[in-house]
Amino acid sequence: MFKDVGSNKAISADTFINHFFKPLPNYRLQTIERVRYDHKREGDIHGSEIAGAYQDFLSTANPANMKRIIDHNALDLATMGAMFYDVHKSLHR
Repeated sequence: MFKDVGSNKAISADTFINHFFKPLPNYRLQTIERVRYDHKREGDIHGSEIAGAYQDFLSTANPANMKRIIDHNALDLATMGAMFYDVHKSLHR
């Protein structure tokens, strides 16, 4: 939950996101990337596969699996950074 600055009332994450971005079909990070930033990930490990890839890395020490996880997380962080920048910019106009 977030607080509305004017009224100090709690607002949902959906309401908060819709205030800064056009309404989205869902709030997955990859949906925001596609709709807001016109970016579609290609070759990225799916989030549901990360735990298995990490377990595989632990048992085999195959660095390829860890690289896929780190690359995925780097994309997540880049999108969250872009979102943070957009929200900050919109609040300080």
